[in-house]
Amino acid sequence: MKIKFKNFLDIITEETIKTLIEQMSCRQGYVYDPSKNDCIPLASTGRPKAAPAAAADAPQAQQPAASINAEQKFEALKVKLRPMAKAARTKAPKCNKAGYLGYGAEKSSPEHERQVRVLQQKLIDLEYLPPSMPPDGLFGGGTLVALLAFQLNKLGIGGADGCVGPNTEKALGLDVLKTLKRPARKKYGKSRSARSASRTEWAKETYESAKNILGDRYGETMPQLVVTFGAIESGWGRKSIGNNMFGIKAPMSACKKGKGKYVGTTEVVKGVRTSRKSCFADFASKEDAIEKFSKFLQSSRYVDGSKLFPDAPAFAVAWIWVNGYATAERYVPAQVNMAKSVARRTGIADFNWEFPEELKNAVKLLANTNAMAEYALEDSDIEAQKGGTSKRRSLKRYLRKSKDPNISQKKRDNYSMHLAGAGKRYLGKKLVAKAYATWKGKDPVEAQKQAEEAARVGYGALKLPMPSREQLVAKAEELKATEEKYGLA
Repeated sequence: MKIKFKNFLDIITEETIKTLIEQMSCRQGYVYDPSKNDCIPLASTGRPKAAPAAAADAPQAQQPAASINAEQKFEALKVKLRPMAKAARTKAPKCNKAGYLGYGAEKSSPEHERQVRVLQQKLIDLEYLPPSMPPDGLFGGGTLVALLAFQLNKLGIGGADGCVGPNTEKALGLDVLKTLKRPARKKYGKSRSARSASRTEWAKETYESAKNILGDRYGETMPQLVVTFGAIESGWGRKSIGNNMFGIKAPMSACKKGKGKYVGTTEVVKGVRTSRKSCFADFASKEDAIEKFSKFLQSSRYVDGSKLFPDAPAFAVAWIWVNGYATAERYVPAQVNMAKSVARRTGIADFNWEFPEELKNAVKLLANTNAMAEYALEDSDIEAQKGGTSKRRSLKRYLRKSKDPNISQKKRDNYSMHLAGAGKRYLGKKLVAKAYATWKGKDPVEAQKQAEEAARVGYGALKLPMPSREQLVAKAEELKATEEKYGLA
């Protein structure tokens, strides 16, 4: 006999819908029990029988008002943390396999189940689990939500993963992980040693190739720069773009003609890493790339670095950086660390670069893109030079365009990069040269003289005559005031 209902909603109550939703959140082999307000294992004979309904005239047991309030808050918390709980359930197998406690941990071993009971009692004591949910050793949805609430409160959003690891264990004041069996952690031993050997071999081979190709044409520093720049830009040669292991870009027209490759990259704009696509040069071979890279660093934009600092590779790298080779704030420290890594792997002493404190402080200031943009708009030398008024107008236009909501974000980022790059270039040349002179023991006036000479060479050179000695003293005080303004001195 068929019964036809006019409307399906006539037979579905709010309580039924809630039960169905909770049932959907239970993992396989578990069923939602309304009396326990949690997922429980299916009995061997089938689903657990529902508790018999109480007679209409039977006296109802009165729950304490505090308990009812705690349960209501917990129900609201379950709804609020449902997306986080779902993500935690996905990652739970990895958590349990590592020897920690996560969703479904009781399946791992009887010891896991015992420690889950300890965890549940602690969460009840801390009032994250309501008293109506006694410890049962089953790490289900309720325990997971209570744990996530605790982690959010004590460890923040970054520590809320629904897994009881060492940090969560310490925050809870428990000692539940020491008895759990953890797997041996030798999975990556072989691959790590193989990767290390591959990097060492690549560094040695590249260094020898650079010395053979370049000879003494570009000085002793250039082969070292080939290795460090190549290692950073291509991940030890693993991610070269058409044999271009130096990240050298090409005009967009080159990609349109098939002479370059259009590849995604990352630039730093106002201190934020921003993804974008650029055209990169394509070279016929690794040897061709080394030759073209060396010539690239000898172009008018970068050539003076190796001439000004022939015995200090770290200063040469800083010079290349301030002239726009890269936008990453920590590019110079990364190069120095890479050189030390090469020295450690290969035993080649030439890569033991010095990174003096004077240069560290200068690089730290120059990495502040906001300060560099401000300097570009305020420096008196920029406007005092020939064509400086026009240059200053261009820089102010960059500032306006970088804040114009009517143009695309990519174009606004480009204007911001141009503005900050101009400030880093003009101030950077002075600071790097001054740091080198100070490191070499020069007095402040001599150091300022070297800084002024550096500002008048290469890309974007100042078109001003060299100041007299009296003017150098004033310039030294002015540069010191600039350093103090931006937190260097």
